[in-house]
Amino acid sequence: MARFDNSVIERIREETDIVELISQYVQLRQAGRNYQGLCPFHSEKTPSFSVSEDKKIFKCFGCGESGDAISFLMKIESCDFLTAVQILAKRLGILLREETEEDKIRKERRENLYKLNREVALFFMENLRKSKKAIDYIKKREIPGKIANQFGLGYANDSYDKLINFLNKKSFPLDLAESLGLIATSKKGNKYDYFRDRLMFPIIDTKGRVIGFGGRSLGDNEPKYLNSKENEIFHKGENLYSLNLVRKNNNDRKIILVEGYMDVIALFKKGIKYGVASLGTALTERQARLISKNADDIYICFDTDSSGIKATMRALDIFSNDSIEVGIISLGKYKDPDDYFHDNSLEDFKLLMDNAKTSYEFRLDYLKSKYDIEKPEEKIKLVKEFLHDIANYKNPIEREVYQRKLSEDLNVAYETIKSNDVGPIRRYDKRFIISTSSEIKDSIDFELLKLSIIDREFFEKMHPFLESYDFKDDRCKDIYANIVKFYEEKLDDKNLLYKDIIEIHSSDKNFSKNLIYNNKGFLSLEPEEMFESIKKVIEIRRLREKREGILLKMSENQDGGNVSLNDLFLELDEINQKLIAFGEGDFD
Repeated sequence: MARFDNSVIERIREETDIVELISQYVQLRQAGRNYQGLCPFHSEKTPSFSVSEDKKIFKCFGCGESGDAISFLMKIESCDFLTAVQILAKRLGILLREETEEDKIRKERRENLYKLNREVALFFMENLRKSKKAIDYIKKREIPGKIANQFGLGYANDSYDKLINFLNKKSFPLDLAESLGLIATSKKGNKYDYFRDRLMFPIIDTKGRVIGFGGRSLGDNEPKYLNSKENEIFHKGENLYSLNLVRKNNNDRKIILVEGYMDVIALFKKGIKYGVASLGTALTERQARLISKNADDIYICFDTDSSGIKATMRALDIFSNDSIEVGIISLGKYKDPDDYFHDNSLEDFKLLMDNAKTSYEFRLDYLKSKYDIEKPEEKIKLVKEFLHDIANYKNPIEREVYQRKLSEDLNVAYETIKSNDVGPIRRYDKRFIISTSSEIKDSIDFELLKLSIIDREFFEKMHPFLESYDFKDDRCKDIYANIVKFYEEKLDDKNLLYKDIIEIHSSDKNFSKNLIYNNKGFLSLEPEEMFESIKKVIEIRRLREKREGILLKMSENQDGGNVSLNDLFLELDEINQKLIAFGEGDFD
């Protein structure tokens, strides 16, 4: 019997709409959070067959039959496991291939990565118990020991080799730990602990596996929060901190999205066990869908400072683009949930939840604080910005409702507002950032340099990703080395950097001038948006180059060769699917 990689089987189970599948065989009606109908596996007059959309399972309380989408199809169609998997995969457009030796090796490696992370999490927890500094910090933040244990809090010693020694003692390969970002290698080739003198927050997925870590500095180490680097088992934009605990405790089907780990714990301390946080990045569409899948009532409760308000606006865009309704909890003069609970009770907070603002109310209040609507020119700016903000809402009914409400609230004719509705637009071109240099307009290299010069935060986020990046433009490669040196030496006077760049390319003054002085269009996005967008562009370019290589191999392999055409077709199809997922479907 053919064997498929477990990850593919899990994906089929996860992506199959079990209610839609079973509805083709059974007439279902909604009953609370589940669906009910007459069992197709035994004769009955009163419905005892239940389907859970959330858990993706079915169960008959009459005959006892139960299972998931695959087992249902096997039973109802009298087919074997392989046939059921193939049918569901075809429905979902998932390419199936048998598990190869490479798949088995990859699977074993991933299992070893999870095991290593778990052992390191236990190591950090033991360190915390022995560290007066870490214990004092937890007491200062009023985190009870029981909750510290529930979240698996730990401590990374103020040492360059404490973890390395532990890994060696446990016979874990250091290269495996380095691939997880737990240790790093200096320019001199020496390995050292990546997390040092930090309170450690293990990031656990919904299957209970430790996939990464977040660390809060307890000393002078910068940045204040440091997260695991992206790796084979950790993708920041696809996971949420504490979602594993929410799924265990969330009988009310509520989720509050907060900014950080400590905010989640602050809610948990008060008995609110449905707080989640993104992992050091702006909210992604994948995270928004994860939240909506696990909750009926969704709230945003970000910090009340300017960056928190901007983050809320960005999150509203993400949720609204998928027509997901959210409420915004305003903490008033308090910075974050932890700060709020020092002076207020759980009942006070629940009252804030009951009076949460709608996305429309929050957006309008924000714009009213920005513009003086008593002045005609300011009111015009407000209307234009509001329409621009909702332009990409996919649901035209939602846009119209907001436009009519805006018309009433600002006393502006609806026809006037409607005439300015441009509808869904693509905010950025395929490269997301507009280049100011026409001579290299087809290259992302220039954008990377300019943004690294303009924004140190962007550079710090992007640099680990660029360490293995192949600059296509040699000028950019040389200049980037200078930028790295400038930041590593912690210099502040950028004129020194400008001078080096001009000297390197003294024969190409136009290039240097554009790079240093022409910044139009480069400050329109937040650093996090820039980071995610450019990563996406680089990944698309990498996939396209790989695709071209496969097509070349296929053309050379027409008369027979060492690599089978079937394998190349499968690899090509996999790359095409990834490109389509990125919205890049215009290849030949």
